Amino acid sequence: MQRAFATFIFAVLFAFTAQAETIRVTSYNTGFLERGGVDFVPCIAERLVPQVMLVMGYTAISPRNEPFAILLQEVWTPAAFEAYRRVAKSRGLFYAPKTFAEIQNNGQMTITNMKVEETKFVPFESESYAGRGIRTIEVQTSRGTLIIANVHTSYSDATGFLPAHRAQFEQITQYFWEHSKRASLIVGGDFNAGGKMSFHGAIYDAKAVVWDRSLEPAFAILGMRSIGDPNAVTWDQERNLLVSDPTRIIRLMNYFVHGGPNWDQASSRLDNIFASWNLTATSSGRTMIAPVKVARTCAGHTDREGRMHLSDHYGIHATFQL
Repeated sequence: MQRAFATFIFAVLFAFTAQAETIRVTSYNTGFLERGGVDFVPCIAERLVPQVMLVMGYTAISPRNEPFAILLQEVWTPAAFEAYRRVAKSRGLFYAPKTFAEIQNNGQMTITNMKVEETKFVPFESESYAGRGIRTIEVQTSRGTLIIANVHTSYSDATGFLPAHRAQFEQITQYFWEHSKRASLIVGGDFNAGGKMSFHGAIYDAKAVVWDRSLEPAFAILGMRSIGDPNAVTWDQERNLLVSDPTRIIRLMNYFVHGGPNWDQASSRLDNIFASWNLTATSSGRTMIAPVKVARTCAGHTDREGRMHLSDHYGIHATFQL
């Protein structure tokens, strides 16, 4: 009797395990912001090859035998797009968009090993200077339709919650409202907001206004919640030299805008992943947080050992059981 019962339990567990489907989602702002041949984030050329090699070769981000999706932001240079496109194509992966002309104004690229049934890009209506927005892919899983979105919003500053930023959160809710009724949703990206966010010399409580009262509710209405630790910073002024040691052009801009050479944003959580409540997150955390050695031509922005972070943002990841 005991053996029969044990066999039954094993069979049930085996059947459950066999049916379980997982997906790894990573969001990473690559920091390849260049305009007119000028690097707005330091050392774009020096960071490019090691970054692409790590993102596309690290099994915790792009595993060989497990469904995954990589949501990239600020792929704003032809060289960066081509480098990611080339590796994705060589591995037989789906990537969107297909041409640099489709990404040069928004910088948002999605790479996955899943079969994509539909892909779409919707720009934000309130975007002030770039063509950022919502890039989605739609896939079928054993539990039905899953929509994965790559988002990059505008930002606020020390003066307050800026209108374009607020309007984009509202557009996110409006856009996904009908989708949430027919599909599970995973939305990741750079929202310039998080459970931990603050500005130097701010005249308001940024976390309370931008995160607590706006972004979290925008997703709660859709039956979604934030995945991972909302206080784990992805914009690190203390440890990331690409943040604490800006380029000359950024220092000049900051003087005019903030009255000082550095960013007004203190160490904050800017990148997030949200998911429908019916999706179980089995793990989550940050990635791309270790500095690596780069070419000596970038010595002015490296530590004593010639190392630097590969972006001014850290990446974030989550694994879901569908």
